[in-house]
Amino acid sequence: MASRYAAGMGWDAPAAISNMTGDAVDVRLAMDAEGHALAAWLQLSNGVYDLWTNRFTPDSGWSAAERIEDEPGDVTTHTVAVGGDGAVIVAWAQYEGADGGARSRRYRTATGWGPVRTIDTPANAVVSSPRIAIKGDDDAVAVWLRTEAGSTRVAASRFE
Repeated sequence: MASRYAAGMGWDAPAAISNMTGDAVDVRLAMDAEGHALAAWLQLSNGVYDLWTNRFTPDSGWSAAERIEDEPGDVTTHTVAVGGDGAVIVAWAQYEGADGGARSRRYRTATGWGPVRTIDTPANAVVSSPRIAIKGDDDAVAVWLRTEAGSTRVAASRFE
């Protein structure tokens, strides 16, 4: 469910932004200065958590919910960041069996979703807790935890 607050008017009525069966968990939200927002959450489907999003524009309201990854395995954690021009990057950790990795995808208003990009795919390691920050439209930095051989380190990568 989502609701928008407008100064001097209060909260809009709650609106459903997804209509799938199965549990939705771990919702994240980011908004730019113009009022464009993106909600991202994990949706349980056939025993696996997939990553779904929904965009909000002040003129049109909420769009249709959209799955933004299509690889097998659970998405376990995710994050959302919005740049100054409304560009959005979603980063997540996803697993199939014992291996997994960190991935990301960028949304631009003019072109829509770009391709899924791999940030890190270590063998015999666990990736978790991705975070991302955007400067303007093009530069972003992602950080995440990478656990291997009993040791956890912070890893980072620049998105250009």
